[in-house]
Amino acid sequence: MNRSSASLVLLALLLILVITAGGLLPAAWAEFRSMQPIATPRQTWSQEAAGDAAAAGAPPTAVRPTPEVEKLAQEARSRAPQLAREAMQRLVLSWNQGDAARHLSSDFVDRERFLTSWDGQVPRDARVRLLSVEGVQPLDQDNRLEGSPPTLLHVNTRISVRATTQVEYNDPQRGFQRREGRNEYIFRIRQRIPLTAGK
Repeated sequence: MNRSSASLVLLALLLILVITAGGLLPAAWAEFRSMQPIATPRQTWSQEAAGDAAAAGAPPTAVRPTPEVEKLAQEARSRAPQLAREAMQRLVLSWNQGDAARHLSSDFVDRERFLTSWDGQVPRDARVRLLSVEGVQPLDQDNRLEGSPPTLLHVNTRISVRATTQVEYNDPQRGFQRREGRNEYIFRIRQRIPLTAGK
């Protein structure tokens, strides 16, 4: 094989390689484009009715916030995950002190049944230990302005907390026992932010 035919073969191989790679790249790019964005929490805005309408129980109306107020709501949302972690620690502490009822919402499904189901089913010396918090994810956020012009911003964020806990107790027959579990807890974080009138 002479030098010119070897060059033609090499050129043909390079051309085939470029065409093949070109055919693969769009498929790779298409796969990259199909990635889904990270979900952000749903956010609503409302303003309480003023004066006589508020006294009559009128529902809040939808409102468009100013950039300054919207920034305050974003800052509140960024604080909410840390507040949820602290709430998880308080929940475990209150359970160990026999005072978990005050942390349960009044609309918690079968609230009273849940609270009384512990009687006789959990040893009296049982303690819960928080082992880890794996994930904290805001689910939605309700922002409500109070006053006209607004003087207070209420930010209510619903947050999912995935945590691993361990129940520890002494069993008369089997001795010290540990029961580990991973669960999802839903917290409502309420923040009240004073506003400068008219902002």
